[in-house]
Amino acid sequence: MIAIASNGFGETYVALGIARELAKKGGKPLLFPLIGNIKGVSDEVELCFVPNETRFGGFAFWSFSNFIRTILSPFDSKNEISNFLNFVKQLRKNKDRIDKVLVVGDPFLLFVVKKSLSKGTKVAFLSLFKSELTERHFWFEKKFIKKNVDVLITRDEYTAEVFKKLGVNAVFFGNPMVSSIDIKGIDLRENKELKTLLLLPGSREYYAYGVLVKMLYVVEAIVEKYGFINVLCALSDTISKERVKENVIKHDWEIIDKDDNLFLLSKGLIRVLCGYGIFGDMLNVCDVVLSVGGTATEQASGLGKPSVMFYDSSTGININWFKRQEKMLGESVKIFYKFSINEISNEIIHLFTNESERRRRGEIGKKSMYDNNSTQKIAELLISI
Repeated sequence: MIAIASNGFGETYVALGIARELAKKGGKPLLFPLIGNIKGVSDEVELCFVPNETRFGGFAFWSFSNFIRTILSPFDSKNEISNFLNFVKQLRKNKDRIDKVLVVGDPFLLFVVKKSLSKGTKVAFLSLFKSELTERHFWFEKKFIKKNVDVLITRDEYTAEVFKKLGVNAVFFGNPMVSSIDIKGIDLRENKELKTLLLLPGSREYYAYGVLVKMLYVVEAIVEKYGFINVLCALSDTISKERVKENVIKHDWEIIDKDDNLFLLSKGLIRVLCGYGIFGDMLNVCDVVLSVGGTATEQASGLGKPSVMFYDSSTGININWFKRQEKMLGESVKIFYKFSINEISNEIIHLFTNESERRRRGEIGKKSMYDNNSTQKIAELLISI
């Protein structure tokens, strides 16, 4: 059977996209997400591991500050270690069922999976975390990949060429982060004549609530200076509606329930529609994205949506990571390294009022995140090897 292992929210999102393609072709892949949102797993996929909720992102979240936070918290340390050991236990328990595995993530996960499965298991590695254009693989990672991977799938063509020169069987099909976006065709805009802003506060609880509050201040400034707009907010299932309420009511916002997956944030005449499980549809209809970076921002660029990002130290992400993402996505994103309500709102208004600039940045994003039905092609590759 084919197994898929992943170790991040974005990585698990992509893993689910590939799993759906395998299911369409008659397979029932085994899924092992070390970290990630697994509520969207369908019956066509066998979920072999349910990850604990990890406050600071888990072992795979490369942040020194979050590592320290975890170590200093006995509960979090125990939770992280337990999550990791149970993940390895489930891999080993199922190893006789697995003849092929796709690892979606970084070399750390590749090492763990390779050492946990049977020696003859064929290994495909989708290296989403690293690129030779931005954060290069270390020499020992390249050596391990060459020795232990049957096929390396890269997120960009240049990285594939680098590894081919090293004698690695490397392929590039396009960036699967784009083709894994689940768009059902739902349009949640209240007024289709107005411009639409999508808020992406992040998927980790320890910072998302505070980031959302900052974004709401930006929304207020936009409405004051520009006028009314549609505002959508895509929430991960890891984010609690009750915790959102606790944080926003301190700033004079109230929550109005619509159904199990949708609710409104309201302040005066301003409305923000928040929803779970509809990221793809919200992204599809928006004009501009406001985020703090991450996989979702890269997916936005791939769909031709210009993004405005701001650095926030609460994320625990090293500022150099933002600079790498800025280098990778080019002018499709505008990053503010200091949070400024006035400057960020002005940038979004500039994009709202300048269609040619939105289109220009959108085309840059599409080129930087080139995709060509890559999830389907990866599924076909897994079946063939």
